[in-house]
Amino acid sequence: MKTHVFVCAGAVVVAAFVAGAGFLLYDEIDRFQRVHEEVDAAVRNLNTFYEKKPFPSAANVERERNNVAINAKWLETLLGDLRKTELHVTQVSPAIFLTLLDDMKKNLNTLAEEKGVSIPSPFEYGFDRYARGDLPRPSDVTRLNEQLLIMQALCQILFEGGATRLRQVLREEFEEREGADAAALSPRRKAQERARERAIRGAAADVASVSSLYTKQRFVFVCDAKEAALIQILNRIACLGPFAVVASLDVTGEGSGIKTAATPTGGDVLVGETHTDRPKEPKERKTGPQERIERRGGARTEAGARVLPGAHLTPEERIVCGPKEEKPMLVRLTIDVYKFQPGRKAATTGRDIAR
Repeated sequence: MKTHVFVCAGAVVVAAFVAGAGFLLYDEIDRFQRVHEEVDAAVRNLNTFYEKKPFPSAANVERERNNVAINAKWLETLLGDLRKTELHVTQVSPAIFLTLLDDMKKNLNTLAEEKGVSIPSPFEYGFDRYARGDLPRPSDVTRLNEQLLIMQALCQILFEGGATRLRQVLREEFEEREGADAAALSPRRKAQERARERAIRGAAADVASVSSLYTKQRFVFVCDAKEAALIQILNRIACLGPFAVVASLDVTGEGSGIKTAATPTGGDVLVGETHTDRPKEPKERKTGPQERIERRGGARTEAGARVLPGAHLTPEERIVCGPKEEKPMLVRLTIDVYKFQPGRKAATTGRDIAR
């Protein structure tokens, strides 16, 4: 009897294990089928991408061609509006250019004197190469005349904007010296020209860069100006006829702009004076009540009226800061003047892209 009980119990346990194993096997088979279906769906989706044609349809090509034409027309209109403000330079001979250069220097010198602007003497406004009357090459005259007009307009902005002193002017020198002229230069003159070239090209590496849309030329001005004058100068440059951009602006201030008050008499304390600056009284001296009152709150007149400290100063002497006490700043201004190409180049480029 006991043997049958053990056999039955063993059979029940084995059956339970078999049932559990069967359930786990069924669950894994079901999971495998689901994963297999997902893999098949992903492969079918991938095959649809491989079977698609990579080239756009004819309708998309036509739509993009129309968009390029619209953009090219808009760009042509924009460049046309920008070219309206450019300088119109007439072609002149080298001798006439020297005459125009002399007239510009005389006019700017007169304007600087009227506006109270200090300039070095003599001052060539960046055209030092032609100070001795050397004629430029005929092929360079047109661009030189353009630089002449730009230089005159920018210097007028500085003088009329409130600059107090013009220290240095640099322009982009594109001219190439002839072999004899280059050999005749002294080592000092060659070093000066190399330094000038480094200064004009130092702010950026793409000076006078040429593209299919524009060209630009660089001018550098070193001057002294106060804060209000500098702001006015920048506003005038933004309104300049030729499209001009301030490439860099370096400002160096001198002093704090606060006037140091003089040491007053009678023990009065002014703005800017500390108690340590006041003259020390001898220790052995004994002061009376009236003298202590005079040092603390000022002296009193015979009628008893109180005299405030610093009352003997004039209104101008009491002002220790403000616009009148502001010192001019050293300003280095780098300006790029742009010249835009005709818009038909942009339109042609657009048609090429459309093809």
